Amino acid sequence: MNWDAFGAIAELLGAVAVFLTLIYLALQMRHSAKAVAAQTYESIMSGYNEINIARAANPKLASLFVVGLQTPEELSKDEVHQFDALLTCYAVNYTKIHRLYKNGVIEKSELRMYASEASVIFGYPGGCAFLDRNPNWHHLNDILKNYQYDPGEIDILAAQHLESAEKDANSLQ
Repeated sequence: MNWDAFGAIAELLGAVAVFLTLIYLALQMRHSAKAVAAQTYESIMSGYNEINIARAANPKLASLFVVGLQTPEELSKDEVHQFDALLTCYAVNYTKIHRLYKNGVIEKSELRMYASEASVIFGYPGGCAFLDRNPNWHHLNDILKNYQYDPGEIDILAAQHLESAEKDANSLQ
């Protein structure tokens, strides 16, 4: 066998090695993308879970949330502060979700679902009052208007959300 044959075999083995490396990298990227998607979903859900666990563990907080949404004028000054802290948690979570969408991490349909839920919460009298008291969150209205479901769907979601919140408050009393 001459040197030209050895060179051709070495070249072929090099091409096979490069091909196998590309396949390996593609598989690793796919695995990494799935891991990032799972981590993103976990991050979104943990934001909601923290808020809901706090409400579920504390009957007064659950009640404060319902009263704060429906009749915010009945809240004391301290309760308004507490209610604003709860809604700030929601606002932070929705802003995070919007950024994830803008960065291509979540789909528009998923963003619409969360935006519609946020529109319900921030559409209540207490949600509107929160936005009036906290001008740094005014951009949230623009985000929500661009991605929410139509008003008929919002009414259904609002009724479901209110029912769920009232059940939370009643079960903890």
